[in-house]
Amino acid sequence: MEIAQKQSRRILELQECDFPIPRADDETEEVDFETEKLQKNRFSGRIVGPKVNLRLVSKWINRCGALHQKTHRNSCSDSIFPARFAKDLKALLVIDVEQMCVVDAPTPCRYVALSYCWGKAAMVKHLRENSAELRRRGGLSTLDIPVTIRDAIEVVRGVGERYLWVDALCIVQDNPVSQQAQLAQMGLVYSLAAFTIVAGSGDNANSGLPGIESWTRDITQAVIQVEDKTLLEVITGADYYKGINNSDWITRAWT
Repeated sequence: MEIAQKQSRRILELQECDFPIPRADDETEEVDFETEKLQKNRFSGRIVGPKVNLRLVSKWINRCGALHQKTHRNSCSDSIFPARFAKDLKALLVIDVEQMCVVDAPTPCRYVALSYCWGKAAMVKHLRENSAELRRRGGLSTLDIPVTIRDAIEVVRGVGERYLWVDALCIVQDNPVSQQAQLAQMGLVYSLAAFTIVAGSGDNANSGLPGIESWTRDITQAVIQVEDKTLLEVITGADYYKGINNSDWITRAWT
């Protein structure tokens, strides 16, 4: 008896878009925070270029913060932890992307977290012997920082944030007492971040974030005209990054 083999099929996922087709780096999206009204191209498909427009990302983040306040159910600021759970981070260190050094997190502190894979890349780690250097203003500028961390710093700076949390630099790796204290609150670190940058496209810390540098991604999208409708191919993680479920990042203990 012959068993028919299942053949994979490509399903083209399309989204209606305006004409001329807006690009992802167009900054024409205007938001009225009082009425929550957007221009008609709010739901229009966009052509994704080789480089991320971080100013546009910043607008999206600001819109999220303005429209998803605590008065809304399931707001972005809701914690996954019960109300009775202590939400104070102890001895948190963060990277000041303006001063380019590691600092004690101010109180309160709005910060961005990075979730990535170390892999086999040569890592710059926060150790007792280099702690003073990392804390010196500009101390990170002279170091050979892995590409993913360097790109994350660029993202944080580009969207108008100031502080970034990265495990390799914000946990003293050869101080067992401090390290264990930080590992114990790792879930809280990610939960309380303003948002988390997920480096899901590579297997090591030098894989980088596609789209931060223009040569790091090349995306082609199909455009189909159906009568008076213009349809644009949707770019998904499964198409471009082979899917988060197949990534090395998904194997991380802390995400």
